[in-house]
Amino acid sequence: MGTPAGRKVSERLKGVESLQDTSLWRIPEPLAVCEAHGSDGTPIMLRRHGNPEGPRLVLSHANGFAADAYYPFWSLLCDRFDLVLYDLRNHGWNPVGDLRRHNIPTFVRDNSSIVRAIDRCFGVRPKIGVFHSSSVLQSVEEKEFSALVLFDPATCANARESHDIQKMSSRMAERARKRQDRFERREELTERLLRSRAFERLLPGAANLIARTTLRRVADGRTAYHLCCPREYEAQVFKDL
Repeated sequence: MGTPAGRKVSERLKGVESLQDTSLWRIPEPLAVCEAHGSDGTPIMLRRHGNPEGPRLVLSHANGFAADAYYPFWSLLCDRFDLVLYDLRNHGWNPVGDLRRHNIPTFVRDNSSIVRAIDRCFGVRPKIGVFHSSSVLQSVEEKEFSALVLFDPATCANARESHDIQKMSSRMAERARKRQDRFERREELTERLLRSRAFERLLPGAANLIARTTLRRVADGRTAYHLCCPREYEAQVFKDL
């Protein structure tokens, strides 16, 4: 690693052991957990954090990730806001279901059920949606939010007609299909993230947090961990953007 870029990666990996300290980004226990159900009955777990007396924010995540992976962001909101987090179906806390139903139109239908479950479990009040990537479309379709804060609007309808966006989506789908999806140790994924230019500006410890929140133990006895959202599921959403 004699090049400047190589030396930079080497320096980041030197500190990988210290970044395994899970206390650096220790996600607190939710104030409450509630099970919502998608349009076909799929379980979707809601978690409440923050200040129950504050304005209500509803947060999700980008394709292939998990809401808990965004803790460095939403932890800054806990003192002021009533936070409700959820993962898209087949992500994070949720079980893996039918691949045929893993698409943006289904996410949109899920959102109506999620909004009703939030009101049922945590009380009716105005909600502000804070969404990213594939969560954007489902929030735009939903009329129950008083306001929306949206990131990565490339997933919105007009942007999807762009030839450049179509090429980008195809490229990201292909990368997702080739992604390593089974690991002997969580640290393997942490180290891969630290080597990636796409994640070079992560906060210290954030790569480990992503690994902890997007991997789950495997029960087959052959490998220790696999992705909560399997790579073919992630690829299918990118293909549909």
